[in-house]
Amino acid sequence: MKTRLLSLALAAVLTALSAAALPPGSETTISAIRMVYSNAQKAMKENGANGTPRYDTEVESHYVIPACGETTEVIHYFYDLEYDEAQSKYFNKVYFITRRYNITFRQYYEEYLYNSAGELVFILYREDDTNGRVTNLRYYFDDGECFYYLNDGEAEPDAFAIGMQRAARAAALIEAFGLINSNI
Repeated sequence: MKTRLLSLALAAVLTALSAAALPPGSETTISAIRMVYSNAQKAMKENGANGTPRYDTEVESHYVIPACGETTEVIHYFYDLEYDEAQSKYFNKVYFITRRYNITFRQYYEEYLYNSAGELVFILYREDDTNGRVTNLRYYFDDGECFYYLNDGEAEPDAFAIGMQRAARAAALIEAFGLINSNI
């Protein structure tokens, strides 16, 4: 009984500490981002289901990294068909990107989530090392700035700067998507 009470008390303290680490007012923003994520997951599941059109593009690349060996990279774009009245034309608006790749024996996986305005709001970065350890880093964005991150409970130095570097990678992926779609 004492062990259970101690466990509950410890859980309450950890919850309070993690909530205290959130920037003021960010709970609402994080909740909204989680809702956007949930909606994106649902849209991806329904993509092409029941005879509806598919709106996704997958790019697979194979190359060699010197001193590391062969690498396979798969970038998967999910998007909606939108209409721009000002330009009187349709365009594909990305709402979710996944990226999988390897460097030697390490496996990497990334997710990039965009809101309805086309702004980056979330990045998941997952790394599987050679010892079977998985690291999950989550970066939350608002108005183009990384304002919060979660990293499986371990401190990460310069997390916000790293989040912005990963946001720059997301911008490059969107630019690449634009080049791919310019030929369609």
